Formats: sequence, C-alpha cells, structure tokens
Amino acid sequence: MTYPLNNCNIGTMRIAEFVFILVLFSTSLACGQTMQDNRRQEEEKRDSLKPTEVPISSPQHKPELDQESAEMQFLTGLYSKKVAQFSDAVKITTILLRTYDPKGDFAFELATLREKQIVSRGISEGVAADAWLSKGTVAYMFCQALGIKGGVWMRLFGVSQRYCLRELVFAGIMQARGVNELVSGVELVDMFIKAVDYLAQDKTQVSAK
Repeated sequence: MTYPLNNCNIGTMRIAEFVFILVLFSTSLACGQTMQDNRRQEEEKRDSLKPTEVPISSPQHKPELDQESAEMQFLTGLYSKKVAQFSDAVKITTILLRTYDPKGDFAFELATLREKQIVSRGISEGVAADAWLSKGTVAYMFCQALGIKGGVWMRLFGVSQRYCLRELVFAGIMQARGVNELVSGVELVDMFIKAVDYLAQDKTQVSAK
C-alpha cells in the first residue's frame, strides 16, 4: 500500500536538492577562483623576472665516468653489435695500450695510434670511422700493438694484413679466416681479452729472463 507524498516531504526534498546543488556550485566556483589566483601569481612571478633569467630549471649534468668505468661501458656495448666498426677497433686498441682517454674523440685516438705506428697511413686515411671492421684491419692493428715481429715471410716482405692475421692465429688470438671477413662486437671483445692475456704472458716471460 503506497502513501502519497505530502507537501512537507516534497518541500524537504527540494530544499535538500537545492542545498546539494549550491554546495557543488560553490565548490566549483572556489576551484575556478583558486586556479585563476594561481595563474595570476605565475604571471606576476614571470613578469618580475629579469630579461636574462629563464623560468626553467637548469639541466642536470651527468657525472663524468672515470677511465675504468668508461672502458667497461664501451666493452659491454660491443656485445650488442652484430658488426663492429673501425672506430671500435681504434678505441679498443687504445685501451689495450693503456692510452685510452675517456675525453678523447675518434680523431684524437686515431692520431695517437698513428703516432705509435699502430695504424698505417693507408688505413687511417682510407677507412671511415663508421666503416665495418674487417679481420685484416684489426689483425694489423693488434699485431702492431702487441709488438709481434712475425716470421720469416713478414720480415722479408713487410707487415701486411694477411701476415698479421697468420701471426695472430698462431698466437691463439684470432681464428683462421679471410682478411676481408667482418668482425662482430663479441669477436672483437674476445680478441681483446686474448690479446691482454698475451701481453701478460709476454711480460711474465721477459721478467723471468
């Protein structure tokens, strides 16, 4: 059985509805006023800045890596390269010779190797930094960096990529492949580790004598 709403109940409901709408409108009005106040304060603050001031935060400068950290970061990055570049061979050779400078660029590193006769003029002038690295090129550079004099043929006919590759294969640093075959980043790191071991063994033999 339903009871009809009396005028009192209807009036009470309308009053409650009106109060709710009034509160909602007041809240929206207050939020809008707050946003206007904030915008006005920002504009006043911007206008008060000097002409040379910029209302943005200064960029965060990353701390420079030390030599060991920079070397590890470079070697780790090589693992993701399917094909290494000539600049990678230049950098890793400077690390092998302990002449690597984290602040030095490719031109500086190449000039250092040319001064030490690790890189021939033909390689340094004819190969771009981003050129794919061949086994012959890195064999020549590592052979010179390790001070390998070679056998009879190298002594007779001079240093070449083919003879250097033979010598490094004999030393267990590289695998027997063609001089024009490309080198991956993983292979370059593996050659570097074996070259470091070769230097350590060579120093041990020299000190034993």
